[in-house]
Amino acid sequence: MMRLAILGSTRGTNLIALMQAIQQKHLSVSVEIVLSNKADALILDRALSYGLSAEFVDPLGLTREEYDQKISMILQAHKVDLIILIGYMRILSKDFVNTWRNKIINVHHPCCQTSPVVWIYQCIVR
Repeated sequence: MMRLAILGSTRGTNLIALMQAIQQKHLSVSVEIVLSNKADALILDRALSYGLSAEFVDPLGLTREEYDQKISMILQAHKVDLIILIGYMRILSKDFVNTWRNKIINVHHPCCQTSPVVWIYQCIVR
């Protein structure tokens, strides 16, 4: 089973659709961790309501590279296969993108003409 991590900064509405698809057995994946750079991001509350691990990672005082390295260490500790960006409002560092090359999906409405779950599914099965 593919192990997902979610990075989000906002409400996390697409997390609901993703979790419903998992619960209805449309996707055979597990969400290992939900991380946010915003302490008050609703996505963290939504994750907890689904019984997921959720963590605020404070970017204060860290460079982009230092912050992304910290995130990367958490993702590696959770043995993540794929990262889903859901309303993630940070620019990822070059090192982060290179480390996780071909393992990052940005769920962004213009990219998801049908639904975020269909978009994720299509990316996973490719």
